[in-house]
Amino acid sequence: MSSQDQERKSDIDKGWTMEMAIPYSNFGELGKVVAIEAGNKWAFLAIRQDRNDANGKRRSTSTVFPIYDISKNVYQPHRFVLMEFVE
Repeated sequence: MSSQDQERKSDIDKGWTMEMAIPYSNFGELGKVVAIEAGNKWAFLAIRQDRNDANGKRRSTSTVFPIYDISKNVYQPHRFVLMEFVE
């Protein structure tokens, strides 16, 4: 086994983070959008899907917050958390 292969096997992720900026103007394409102000709350779900296999059989899905039976449907808005805007 090469040292590169050994390094890959020992590289075990313990989590992940994501940061993004979406221009507020993009939301206008969805219809009327309420102005964002400090204190506004939106339902929010962050999801990660890992589809590394070319045949499409492997599908690993995880969320930042628990979703009941994620294998059936991740769209369960009553389980989303609230994201609050601050100044």
